[in-house]
Amino acid sequence: MALIVEDGTGLEDAESYLSVSEANDYHSRRGNSAWDDLDDPAKESALIKATEYLDNSYSWRGVLSSTTQALNWPRTNVFDSQGRDLSNSVPQRVKNATAELALVSISSELLANVNNSNYVKREKVEGLEVEYSSSAPSTTQYLYVDRLLGDLVSSKFGGSTVKLERV
Repeated sequence: MALIVEDGTGLEDAESYLSVSEANDYHSRRGNSAWDDLDDPAKESALIKATEYLDNSYSWRGVLSSTTQALNWPRTNVFDSQGRDLSNSVPQRVKNATAELALVSISSELLANVNNSNYVKREKVEGLEVEYSSSAPSTTQYLYVDRLLGDLVSSKFGGSTVKLERV
């Protein structure tokens, strides 16, 4: 079955922000040869995982263009830091982030479960209190992706970003 790519119209059944062809071009221009080793079904799966990660990890600026669309883009009332209107489209930076995360997903889980049990600093049996070391790992951070998406998001789920508003 063919990958259904969001085209900026708010498709009800879209699965990815990027087509295999677009991802091939992106990775080819950057010399990411690991992408070339995959067959098309594996690439489609990686693009779906990357899109799901983006939609479930970021709180985007603006609002959905349609209440029936499958993905979090396109959106309305979204402007980048240069004032360009990104409404009713899938911004190139979202597509690039999809390509980057798809590449990561072929060799590791994008959102792996974290086991903090090896980082117990203090354990209290009677009161059932557990304190973890401040150096306990959290989820993996994809800094390049975070930077790509910077002004398109209001916060990242599971992150330490806090939205402040002046009153």
